[in-house]
Amino acid sequence: MNNNLTSTNVFKVEGNQFFTWLSLLSFKHKLTEKEVGVASRFLDAYFKNKKKIINDDLLNEVTLSLESKRKIREELQLTPTYFQIILKALRDKRFIIDGKINQEFIPVFNQNNHIILTFLIKGSE
Repeated sequence: MNNNLTSTNVFKVEGNQFFTWLSLLSFKHKLTEKEVGVASRFLDAYFKNKKKIINDDLLNEVTLSLESKRKIREELQLTPTYFQIILKALRDKRFIIDGKINQEFIPVFNQNNHIILTFLIKGSE
């Protein structure tokens, strides 16, 4: 497989990188737009906290803390009840598993701090 990226297969996307990441993967995880909005805020908090916290368990605990949830709910202007419905959906759709963000939803960054998304498309032989 050729790992060289050329201008024909690199697309620049503006805006919230985590919202875009989750939106591009919507065919896989089936999150609604509101769920993507909340999940992208959790990913943003996760990576901001990751700069200061090395321990993965503590990182998830801080990222998914009541304070973090309150802040996200207020930023998105969601009612407490509606926010709880979205959190339940994020657990049901396996974004949150056992009080941690599912590693499948956490993007990998390259050395230039860009998210890399690779599709392997197999054709019929």
